This record gives sequence, structure tokens and C-alpha cells, in this order.
Amino acid sequence: MYARSLRQRFAMSTAVLVNRVLQESLLSLSGAARLFPPLRQHAAVRASTIWRWVREGVMTPNGRVKLEAVRCGHAWMTSREAVARFIEAQNQSAGHAVPVANVADANGDREAAAVAVLIGM
Repeated sequence: MYARSLRQRFAMSTAVLVNRVLQESLLSLSGAARLFPPLRQHAAVRASTIWRWVREGVMTPNGRVKLEAVRCGHAWMTSREAVARFIEAQNQSAGHAVPVANVADANGDREAAAVAVLIGM
């Protein structure tokens, strides 16, 4: 009984995911990789990285966030909108993140205060 209800819930969530992704701008995993700028050491993001985000997700302070994707034949597909939701979910879970400009201003203010103390102002 429990296993059947679990399968039904999984099937419903899969159906919702499939309908959502198929109504959006479909991309192959390599196409999704091209949406990202080069990251580490100016190396392009690869389709294997996108596959890892689909399969394992990315760890955030509030748990794992996975990229939504559906299987179509032998290929996996995602969408521009799913990539946007994936990025948004990572940034929402950070929650306490401070914009970079504020951090730079705070550091600059501290440095200015330290210089003022040193020169006796």
C-alpha cells in the first residue's frame, strides 16, 4: 500500500515536471551549458556539469537544489526557465547574502577609519 502511494505521488510530480518543462524553451544539456559564461580558469561549463546539477544538484545552506530536466528518448532536456529557477533557488537559499557593493563599501569605511586613527584624525 505504502509503496503504491509513493509511486503515485512520484508519478504525479514527474507528470507536473514534464508538463512544465515541455511548455518552456527546451534546451539540450549542452545547450544549457552554453548559457553560462566560462567559470574556472576560463574553461567553459560542460554538459557533464549540467548533468551533475540534474542528478545530484548543488548544496546550499537550506539543502540541495537540483536543475529540472526530463528525459526524451535517449537525451535529457531542460529549459531556459528551469535554469533560471535553478539559479534563483540557489540565491534564495543564501538569504543572508549581502550585495557585493555593500561589502566593498563597508571594507572601504573600515579602511578609512583605520587610516584616520593612524594619522591622528
